[in-house]
Amino acid sequence: MPRYAYRCEACSFVLEIYHSMKECLTDCEQCGEKSVLVRVPAIPFIKTRANISTPDGTHKVGELVEQHIHEAGEELKKEKIALRQKEYKAKE
Repeated sequence: MPRYAYRCEACSFVLEIYHSMKECLTDCEQCGEKSVLVRVPAIPFIKTRANISTPDGTHKVGELVEQHIHEAGEELKKEKIALRQKEYKAKE
């Protein structure tokens, strides 16, 4: 659900809330006035992969995930080889 910001024209209270796109608030929870809330336009902040790094600044986001996927794949290959070499006996 999208997040919306509303400002009360009566008491200047600012409210941020998640709700559906079809819904629209009008009454102020803070002062109790009716039909005084105005939706405040928000500019979305979009980060691209190029300008994001991990908190320590050593890796770009996604590199760690790709590394983990590669390591997990190698581990899975080893496990498959080990299971193929194991002899299974049918239960009676």
